[in-house]
Amino acid sequence: MKESDKVIELIKLALKEVYKNDKYLIDNKISERAIVSKFACYFSQMAKDSPFKNFDIDVEYNRQGIKSKIIGEKLVCIDFIVHERGNNNDNLIAIEFKPYWNKNKKAIEKDKQKIKDLCDHTNKYRYKYGFVLTFEKEFEKIIVDLQ
Repeated sequence: MKESDKVIELIKLALKEVYKNDKYLIDNKISERAIVSKFACYFSQMAKDSPFKNFDIDVEYNRQGIKSKIIGEKLVCIDFIVHERGNNNDNLIAIEFKPYWNKNKKAIEKDKQKIKDLCDHTNKYRYKYGFVLTFEKEFEKIIVDLQ
């Protein structure tokens, strides 16, 4: 199995756990951060038995080392990342999430551009895989595609 397939599989498994155990958060339109934090917990548990077990997993992360993460002139805060803290060479996954009740097209395009910039191998962050995902009403409606 290719590494990208393993990444997508882990994401889907973690999302499935969110929908199985914490759908209340989605059904009641609770904060995106609350849902992402649950996703991070499940992803972290599943990553322990994966090739990504030695990476750090963070939510709402805005640093590169001790400096602020900046693209252009804007501070960047990423909803969910898998990386090695303080090391630009091992930035693995960056995900921006949106809940189904907040599908603002302008915000989604902004997130897509952020992920594209973070995965651009000519910049200093060089994330290997990037995603923009929506917490849909039902798990089966989620599309997990690389950006």
